[in-house]
Amino acid sequence: MKSIQKILFPVDFSEHCAQVAIEVFGMAQRLGAGVVAVHALESSREDAGAEQELELFLAGFTEGVECERLVRKGHAATEILRVVEEEAIDFIAMPSRGRSALEAFLFGSITEKVLHKASCPVWTENQSGSAADEVGKVLCCVDLSPASEEVLDWAERLAVGFGAELEVAHVGHGDGALVELRHLVRERGSCVVVGGEVEEAILRHAVGADLLVIGRGEERSAMGRFRSHAQTLIRRAPCAVFSV
Repeated sequence: MKSIQKILFPVDFSEHCAQVAIEVFGMAQRLGAGVVAVHALESSREDAGAEQELELFLAGFTEGVECERLVRKGHAATEILRVVEEEAIDFIAMPSRGRSALEAFLFGSITEKVLHKASCPVWTENQSGSAADEVGKVLCCVDLSPASEEVLDWAERLAVGFGAELEVAHVGHGDGALVELRHLVRERGSCVVVGGEVEEAILRHAVGADLLVIGRGEERSAMGRFRSHAQTLIRRAPCAVFSV
């Protein structure tokens, strides 16, 4: 099983970003991964000043973790996606809001653009509950489509990396769904079929999990691949979400 090598961490210098940094670097240390921290300059500000600010911002978080620091000029979402391709990033770890109401809107919009367009998985922070470096239970939700194998592979990699329990769930009904789910999961974790409306069933079942792993959608078009179920789950989940 391929290990996780590089986590991309976009930095906006906000207080909330600093809180997320604790989780990102704790997670990197637990997984044995390095971090690529990137800050995007969308103004005429000098690179040198931003590089110094990035260095100071990261100073209290990087102990025990290899960290590459990048300052790029351009729109944040565009630069984040560019770094993903250039640096062979395994996944992106992103704050979902900034420190003020305006920054919350702006950074939230950047996160949504990245979720639509990223070719790699995206981890979005926990609103409440366990820290990312203390993951004990991974819940993977699959729809049994062809994309489910990739989602489950990532869930297994994360569960192994964290030394966590893995449970795989499908929203459906009947013995046929359970047989198909067991065939997909094989010996990689426990599995369960839960009933109800998709979003509410997953949100109920995610209570008690430390990390929820889901797919963002199979279709990769000009409009992206961030489907409505994924969007709702990322916003409302009681734990961190890793969307593939």
